[in-house]
Amino acid sequence: MQQWEYREMFADFRKVVQVNHQPTKKPEPTILDYLNQAGREGWEVIAVTSFGAGGEYKTYILKRPLTTEG
Repeated sequence: MQQWEYREMFADFRKVVQVNHQPTKKPEPTILDYLNQAGREGWEVIAVTSFGAGGEYKTYILKRPLTTEG
C-alpha cells in the first residue's frame, strides 16, 4: 500500500516564511521558486487555504510518496 509524507508551507503575500512550523532562511524564497524546487524533489500541492483580510496569507499542503531506504 502506498504511503505518503506531507509538508505544510506557510506564505505571507509572496514569500515562504515557514515550512513545517520552522522559519525559512533569509532571504525567504518566493512561492513560485519554492514550489518549483519542491516539485523537482517529488512534492505536489494537494491543498491551499487562504486567510487574512484580503487572503494574503496562504497555507499549502504538499505530499510525495514515502520511500523506504534499505
